[in-house]
Amino acid sequence: MKKQVFKMEGLSIEVLERIVRKLDPISMCRLASMSVHMRRAFHSYCSSHLRYLANQDSTTEASLEASGWEAGNDHDIWECQCIYLVVGPWYTWGKLTKGKRRKKEVIVEQDHNLQVGAGCVVIKNKLLTCPNASSVAARTRDLLTEVAEVTRFSDFPEYPTFPLYLTNFENTLVVKSIKTEEGFIHGDYTISVYDTESLHKVCDINIMADAMDTKDQSDLEVSNIKMCRNRIAIHLLFSQTPEKNVTQIWAVDTQNPKKETIFLAATVSHPFSVCGALDPGHLALNSRYLLRIGTPDKSNNSTDNLVQYFDMQRLQGNDKGVNYTPVKDPGMIDHQKINVRHVSIIPGGGSILCLGLELDISHRNSHHSYQVVVQLFDLSTQKILAQKDLGSCNHIEDKLKLCWWTENLGLLVRESSSSASLYTWSPGQGEILETGVKLPVGNIHWAFEYFHMDYQGMVTAKVNFGNETTVFQCFKYESEVDGKKKILPMRSKENSV
Repeated sequence: MKKQVFKMEGLSIEVLERIVRKLDPISMCRLASMSVHMRRAFHSYCSSHLRYLANQDSTTEASLEASGWEAGNDHDIWECQCIYLVVGPWYTWGKLTKGKRRKKEVIVEQDHNLQVGAGCVVIKNKLLTCPNASSVAARTRDLLTEVAEVTRFSDFPEYPTFPLYLTNFENTLVVKSIKTEEGFIHGDYTISVYDTESLHKVCDINIMADAMDTKDQSDLEVSNIKMCRNRIAIHLLFSQTPEKNVTQIWAVDTQNPKKETIFLAATVSHPFSVCGALDPGHLALNSRYLLRIGTPDKSNNSTDNLVQYFDMQRLQGNDKGVNYTPVKDPGMIDHQKINVRHVSIIPGGGSILCLGLELDISHRNSHHSYQVVVQLFDLSTQKILAQKDLGSCNHIEDKLKLCWWTENLGLLVRESSSSASLYTWSPGQGEILETGVKLPVGNIHWAFEYFHMDYQGMVTAKVNFGNETTVFQCFKYESEVDGKKKILPMRSKENSV
């Protein structure tokens, strides 16, 4: 190893950068500890990579700035954060428990929006929520108690049947609301776009304009909405006529949403002929791929979920091209059935899926619980990259919340009635690793309903289903170094990676 390092010492920084970007995170850290020349090359790569991530997404840029990171070439390679931010939370966040954990929280009594997981999003330094499922409110992560109302649905009943649904990307917020009308099975949907910088409404999206006859509205369910940069995907499901199911792709300038720039760009058909008519499936979207998971109904002999995906760069108008692949692993063949309950894809143009699986183990467990497994699947190679068994529970929602930010994945896993653990994964890692960070849950009456993580910290929402209380919490980690507050982890020359 020493001979190899000696040979690499003679290489230029530019050549070493090309080598570094092909290494896994652990090898990166080892290389950075070999010499000043190696560390300088490693830092150069990390600094440029963070600038690239910031340019891809203004939300990432804001998160990096809030963590204390600054773009530039004049960094102290021993004191700046570039290396630790790129290496990922497997190395850095596990040490956060040694520092000072700063927490802000606000308790909202008698909040009837129990499905807060669909009614809570983080946009830069804003936390948007849906009080009582009848309005949208904005708080800041630094001042949770101060509330600004974005919009209110005054014609909603006190206990609406359907909660509001929020989704966002960069400075664009999409709000789905539904008002039950006489003669309509599912209700009358409204899809609205807001600018999160001004908190003003931009426009409504007319999902009925080009897709179907108005009479189909009585059979319509808007089952999923996802966003990525400059795109909104809206899945329309028809319970009585599933052959009409489509996903609409709307163009939008997510950094500066304007009414005149929002239009229907494409529609994608989903001919899941073997799936149950009422199964909405799950949707995932990034700049490269649109995906949907379908579950076969009981009339089909197959027990595999279907992963249906489209290459967004090849979509032309009304594209009906489709690919199928089963999600399988040799370690699961003894299970009676595999249900995909979570699906999300790495942001940007990557091909890595995170799947949350419920394995039916009723033949082994008399309590009718499910075995919960997280699986990372690469669409480009059709291979499983990593897999983690998280134990059993009654439903995956009770056990797992997940969040991508840039190329890092955070998993908040409830380990007991009172505590949840943080796991992470980044490209190059061979396994999903536990960080050592633990968050208190409370007791069996409390549950995490929302989880967000970025370079700035973590945001969670917990709900007490007994007294209908919601608690929003923001976590940020700091340590005292030489009398000054610095966001962990910082290193000196004597205590390098």
